[in-house]
Amino acid sequence: MSAIIVVVYLALTIVLGTWVVKVNKNIQQFFVAKRQLSVGLIIPLLFSNIIGGGGVVGNASTGFSIGISSAWSMIGMAIGTILCVLTVGKFYRVYGAKRNAMTVAEVYKYRFDDRCRLVVMFLVTVTFIIILSATATSAAAILSPMLGLDTTAVIWGVCALTIILSLTGGLKGIAWMNALHTTVMYVCTFIVLFAAIKAVGGISNVVSSVPPSYFRLDQPNIPTVIAWTMGSVFTMVTSSMVVSVIYGAKSNQVAYKGVSIGAILVIPFAVALSLIGVCGRAVIPDSPANSVLYNMAHYCGETYGGLISMAVIAAILSSNIPTVFVVSTTVTRDLYKGYIRKNASEQEELRFSRIFIAVLCVVTTIIGINAKSILSLITGAFQIVCVTGIVLIFGVYWKRVTNKAAFWSMLVGGGIALIWYIAGNPMGIEPAWPGIIVTTVVLVVMTLGSKEKVSQGYLDYKQIEREYDQEMKDANGGTG
Repeated sequence: MSAIIVVVYLALTIVLGTWVVKVNKNIQQFFVAKRQLSVGLIIPLLFSNIIGGGGVVGNASTGFSIGISSAWSMIGMAIGTILCVLTVGKFYRVYGAKRNAMTVAEVYKYRFDDRCRLVVMFLVTVTFIIILSATATSAAAILSPMLGLDTTAVIWGVCALTIILSLTGGLKGIAWMNALHTTVMYVCTFIVLFAAIKAVGGISNVVSSVPPSYFRLDQPNIPTVIAWTMGSVFTMVTSSMVVSVIYGAKSNQVAYKGVSIGAILVIPFAVALSLIGVCGRAVIPDSPANSVLYNMAHYCGETYGGLISMAVIAAILSSNIPTVFVVSTTVTRDLYKGYIRKNASEQEELRFSRIFIAVLCVVTTIIGINAKSILSLITGAFQIVCVTGIVLIFGVYWKRVTNKAAFWSMLVGGGIALIWYIAGNPMGIEPAWPGIIVTTVVLVVMTLGSKEKVSQGYLDYKQIEREYDQEMKDANGGTG
């Protein structure tokens, strides 16, 4: 029965994606939905992007290992998306409308320079490659035992499906598919949560059956929790999917409302996943951590195993495809169009993007086959790229921030965070700490040491912001 449910669900997803491909006739429609995203489409885009396949399995497995504190990473992402629209949402909208910007890295070129654009492109691409590779383990942990298939076969099957769906949908197509995925994730996960709590004997039995630390919010330790949260918060300020939504929204108000609702919906969902992991610790303590989500659901009954499998498939598809899409958009616009072939036509851009999507999926699948800890991959990746968010907020609100200060702070801070991550967190310190500290110190010292009292990039931004505000005022009949 579970296998039939999976096949039907996948078939429905493919049909929906294939239908939407017919409307993606140009680069604006494919990358930013011709700036016509509604609140109803923004909510599932943001929710499913934050949750992700790796996040679903990773949150439950880390909840199994340390308790409800595992939800902090997703909660940080929710906070970060709201912070993004409140602090730099208009900044992105201005450059999207006035300079036709479609990626995160493009706005760094306009506010700072091409060097900053390259650094951001590199950090964003590396981060999302790490995140994409984590979903291979997620797929195998759930689908292999459910379908009775070889793990490697499942991983490559997910790779092939991701390529097919990424090539069809475009941003609006992804939004429509994610509306389906988000509904499935939410409904199935909470049904399984209630069944899990009942199987343990009620919430009081859950609390008494696990160590007291499992219901504390400072596990495994306070510095790690802060690093997880900060990494997630500042990463979302420059999250490619959040920014794509801001670019693609019908208006500022639509972007703010859609992003805020999508982010708020994440918080109870993250806690629910952690609690399922805690329930697993109470009744099946010998379960492999990465498989506890499915094992706990299956412990409640075969039907629940099928439901959670659907939820994980929905999470994998809803996060894999947008992540592949935004990495492809970044590389296409900021490397191919920006440097390799500046005069490329829209059709050439689309062709390059689709080829890159296929290559990216294969490469990240190969990397992901050896992935072990899902949540550590995701949180580590966020802590690498979060330095770019810090620099952008400084750059939008501090008029003295220079191109040189932005470039060197991101290069050195992001480089140190990446090296720290690769080195396996020396001394037990998370990458966010050295990355954020070094980035902030370099940025502040170099900015204060500059002879410029107001940077040219800041003046340029304020000029086009005034033009944008006037256009919005005129469009609204002079009422602002």
